[in-house]
Amino acid sequence: MEDGRLPAQTYEGNRSFFAAVAERELTGPGYSAAIAPACPDRSVLNCLSYRDVAALEQALPAVADAYEHAGVRAWTVWVPEADRAAAELLAAAGHRLDGAPEAMGMTLGAAPEAAVAEEAADTAPVGPINDAAYGYDGSFTVALAPDLGQPGMRTYLAGDDACVVTLDVDHDCHVGLVATRPEAQRRGLAGGLLTGALAAARERGQRTTTLIASGAGRPVYERLGYRPLGAIQMWERRAGTT
Repeated sequence: MEDGRLPAQTYEGNRSFFAAVAERELTGPGYSAAIAPACPDRSVLNCLSYRDVAALEQALPAVADAYEHAGVRAWTVWVPEADRAAAELLAAAGHRLDGAPEAMGMTLGAAPEAAVAEEAADTAPVGPINDAAYGYDGSFTVALAPDLGQPGMRTYLAGDDACVVTLDVDHDCHVGLVATRPEAQRRGLAGGLLTGALAAARERGQRTTTLIASGAGRPVYERLGYRPLGAIQMWERRAGTT
């Protein structure tokens, strides 16, 4: 039964995670938009989630206006790959398909046995590690400068080399901001952090875990027991495009 709810849990976990790390959240009937003016050109942090295509259509004008007034030049909409009506709506509104990462999940009973990871007291390294890992220009360092200590959020670090952040959303442990500095990659640091983080989640009574995987990350997560649940497309709107 838990397994059957994983796709919806992944989408909701993703929405909640980005809302938690954003400077503010704009909500309305059937939609939620994370707004991060500190990094106006990073659409992954400026992102809209929606309940259904009718809610999305109604939300688009207000959300576009909110991003413009916040000085955000690039924002995206998370669209389950099966929702062709939403994709067509967004294409007509000037959005472009920017990526299609994989939703992944599993019950925590299927996660590898591991020692419980120790939470990091200082979350400051998370932004710089992500910037280094993904070749960003410091935007994550600025956007994530506030403490990542929102209720239900936990940070795990391997020194200044790798990081994993989790957020409890109901009984699900959603995983995000997984990164390793290039010079520290291929040492299993992020995978080790994640197995310890999942052990901690299981110990505190969480029942499932979900995440959104990049192409590079997917094999790592599959080795840990995560299974693919379908792509979630990123339909980006960038200033100056039509």
